[in-house]
Amino acid sequence: MREHLKRVAKVFTGSTPPTNMSRYYDSEDVLWFSPGDMSSDGINLLEPRKISKSFIDESSIKLYPANAVLMVGIGATVGKIGLSERPCYTNQQINTIIFNEAKVLSKFGAYFLLNKSSEINKKTPIVTLQIFNQSKVKQVLIDYPSLSEQHRIVDYLDEKLSKIDNRVSVLEQQQDTYTRLKKSIIQQAVTRGLNPDVRLKDSGIEWIGMIPEHWNAMRIKDVVTLVKDKTTDTSGPYIALENIESWNGKYIETEAETEGTNSIFKSGDVLFGKLRPYLAKGYIPSYDGICSSEFFVMRANKICYSRYLLYYILSKSVIDYIKNKVAGVKMPRTNWFEFGGLPIFLPPLSEQHAIAAYLDEKCAKIDAAIENISKQIEASKRLKRAIINEAISGKTTI
Repeated sequence: MREHLKRVAKVFTGSTPPTNMSRYYDSEDVLWFSPGDMSSDGINLLEPRKISKSFIDESSIKLYPANAVLMVGIGATVGKIGLSERPCYTNQQINTIIFNEAKVLSKFGAYFLLNKSSEINKKTPIVTLQIFNQSKVKQVLIDYPSLSEQHRIVDYLDEKLSKIDNRVSVLEQQQDTYTRLKKSIIQQAVTRGLNPDVRLKDSGIEWIGMIPEHWNAMRIKDVVTLVKDKTTDTSGPYIALENIESWNGKYIETEAETEGTNSIFKSGDVLFGKLRPYLAKGYIPSYDGICSSEFFVMRANKICYSRYLLYYILSKSVIDYIKNKVAGVKMPRTNWFEFGGLPIFLPPLSEQHAIAAYLDEKCAKIDAAIENISKQIEASKRLKRAIINEAISGKTTI
């Protein structure tokens, strides 16, 4: 059977449906979903926000019922799908679809729309924002078989996809373990060095702890020059914050465009993102160019090796310290007084080179393992999409 969605479901946009649905509700917390709570490759919702029922007037509570299908209708993630198994609120970016289960099972409808989500996203025109509103949702054509066959398809997909999701979960845990290992190795190397038998002394800094006895205590501003050169010329290679991968010191190709006045850097300078510094965006370019003014541009002096400096400022203890300093600020941004005043403990220059070389080798191996896991995760997600497509389109005999 093929019909427009409006023939088999009611579609609403926004946070409250037109009728009071509180009779469905028996919990002390109200689930509230936004696009960020919705997965990009399934119908299971991520952890939602919860609003205490005690803050809401009982007589005015309006909820979408359990098994409501949620579709993002505004923004870059138009078409993302979720299925709420409990009554919920949504925000204004979400279309909520209540299926007539005498015709279409909610879960079958969710899987069907998930299979069309990429197509919906690509076909939604961008003016200021991509918008796929209530009226457009109602015009979506849905193909559905008998209820008994819908049940078989849903059971088949639940079983197949849960196995893939379990595998992805294990892979993501492995990825997280490697990421934590990398941070631990960097932290150990830039605070204790490579000799496990070295004599230690108290750094006097609680969040640093003990350091090798022969290392010198300094401040970042003592070992670098802050480069303040600016330009409005946009002809050179440009680096934006979005071009730098968090924690990894690696460049990511994007279509970032320059705006206004930019900072000038030279090959070998150390860049660190001062906006949202907890994202740990640091990089050493191998060429001259320009970058966003949201970077500190630092030029290491003769007693400091730039790669050692980069590993140090991307170490967990340093980033955690900066994060605590800017906590609670709407647009957190560190300043040079705070950042330049951070302590840094320098070994002799030859030892800095040795530590950086050791970390380059160790991190490269860990990054390769993480990349391999990422490929396996992506392959699993592609397999999910293929299984859903074949089941929903009737290409698989179930």
